[in-house]
Amino acid sequence: MTTFRVDRSPIRQFLFGIAGLVLIIAAVDILWAHKLSEPPTTDTEEVVTSRGQVDQRHDLMWGTLFLFVGGATALASAVGLLRNRPMLEIDESGVSIRLLGATDMMYIPFHRIATVRSGTDDDPDAAIRPRQLLIEVDEPGRFPEHLWGAEWRGNLLRIDTHGWSETAEEIAVRLGIDKARAEVRAAAAGNVE
Repeated sequence: MTTFRVDRSPIRQFLFGIAGLVLIIAAVDILWAHKLSEPPTTDTEEVVTSRGQVDQRHDLMWGTLFLFVGGATALASAVGLLRNRPMLEIDESGVSIRLLGATDMMYIPFHRIATVRSGTDDDPDAAIRPRQLLIEVDEPGRFPEHLWGAEWRGNLLRIDTHGWSETAEEIAVRLGIDKARAEVRAAAAGNVE
């Protein structure tokens, strides 16, 4: 039974869809409408000049690119909104995080977690320092080494939570509370490890 779930931010997904639609509209204008874009150069008899033919080739190239990128972005956004897969799920025995790819989640049982907190990337060369979820585990060798949106630094798993529906701080607090509850349940059952 899942007690807590974090999804991708629906606002972010929606904004990607809007960006895709803007690219599609721009492609239609570049290829056919020419309301905002300049039409190919013609002479006085409305015959396309040699310069106009070059313009048409450029319009075809850019319009097609905008159409494909915009269509793919809008489609990915719609699929993301309709099939909203969780990025993180906490249940009574541990946490599952979507770090192994688009479909697979990595499971970390509570008894393997030493500490949970949030922080920023302390790399001095990092251009952006987003908040991260920091999970310290007892044996990192038990978990996959190559992850999406996360990296290992010794025993510390640094997870980028940018674009998630909850902040790294909120997730760290919730994860800490659920870990403490699991430890109390285990102690009450006489299963202290």
